[in-house]
Amino acid sequence: MKSIPYNILSILLITFLFTSCSNDDIPEHIHDHEGIHELVIERTDLNGENPVQYEFIAGNNLGETIYLTSGKIYNFEIIALNGQDNHEHNEDQEEHDDHEDHEGDEHNILHETLEAVEEHFFLYAKSNSLNIDFERTDDAESTRNDGTKIGVKTRITALASSTGNLQIELKHQPTEVNDQANNNFGSSVGGATDMMALFPIVVE
Repeated sequence: MKSIPYNILSILLITFLFTSCSNDDIPEHIHDHEGIHELVIERTDLNGENPVQYEFIAGNNLGETIYLTSGKIYNFEIIALNGQDNHEHNEDQEEHDDHEDHEGDEHNILHETLEAVEEHFFLYAKSNSLNIDFERTDDAESTRNDGTKIGVKTRITALASSTGNLQIELKHQPTEVNDQANNNFGSSVGGATDMMALFPIVVE
């Protein structure tokens, strides 16, 4: 019986190990974003009219200035969390709805936050000088199973003329959240910060 040469045996072994790694071991669709680099909020009047959008870009100190009229009540809603998409596009991925909102390499990943609503929480804070009242008005889509409103939709009442900043922090997998703490601005324990945005507000 002839022995198999060592170099041929090595090639056969490598081929076997390579072909044994099936594509079944690779998840079909995993989102791997470089990070959230843009947050967009929309302000409307209490009746939902006169929409105005304000943008914050990561790396900037402040977002666009929001002007409010003293004595008026406004609805605020986070409508976009734009991230970088690292996927190579193929026919299977084009079938996913979450790639319909692409603008260049960006796409709105807010819906992913809402799909994992139990893992996310928007933590708000304001400057002491800013005279506003704040409440969370989330619907079922952005409310956790225990009734906690994560803060995608909010309502702001402009009080006396003032200026200051509104901070919005998206927490990922906090261990504890309270949507009613700090006059509804919320509190959280643990978790990571996915993004922090700062918007100047002027109450006239």
